[in-house]
This record gives sequence, C-alpha cells and structure tokens, in this order.
Amino acid sequence: MVPVVVIGFGAILWQAFRRERVRREGVLVSASVVSVARVDFEVGTEPRYDVTYRYVDREGLEHIGTSRLIRVMPRDDESHTIRYDPDDPASSVWIS
Repeated sequence: MVPVVVIGFGAILWQAFRRERVRREGVLVSASVVSVARVDFEVGTEPRYDVTYRYVDREGLEHIGTSRLIRVMPRDDESHTIRYDPDDPASSVWIS
C-alpha cells in the first residue's frame, strides 16, 4: 500500500512541477475562449470558472486547453494569453 501512495504523490508533484515550468518558461501566445463553465462550491462563496480555450502553436497547429479554476470570468470577445510547452505543444497553462 505504501509504494502506491508514494508513486501517486510523486505523480502529483511531477504534474505540479511541469505546470509551473510551463507557466514560467512556456511560449506565450494568444488564445480564444471556447467555453466557460461556472463552478459553485457552496452557498455564499465566490464562484470559480473553468475555461476551455483554443490556441495555435509555432507550427500552426491548433490545440484546445483547459484552465484550472479561476476567479474572474473571461469574456469570450477578448483575446487572452496562455503559455504552452514547446516540447509538448498540447500542454498549456492559462495566464489571463
């Protein structure tokens, strides 16, 4: 049982490390909002938003990404910013 927990914890840490690296060092590009889903945790708390977005990498290939939960609902008529991993363009992080 302990090895399974250790492996699971290691996988979570690795994902967090990769996400942070892409957030800091990834290629900065514009993205457009595809959809926004409101997420309500409980009555009396501020809603969060889950954003699905579209972007094009350096090679001209289109990708779809999903944000982590954010506090401010993005407008779909504005350009937004994401960063993607140049070694894995399908891996991206919502910036604004």
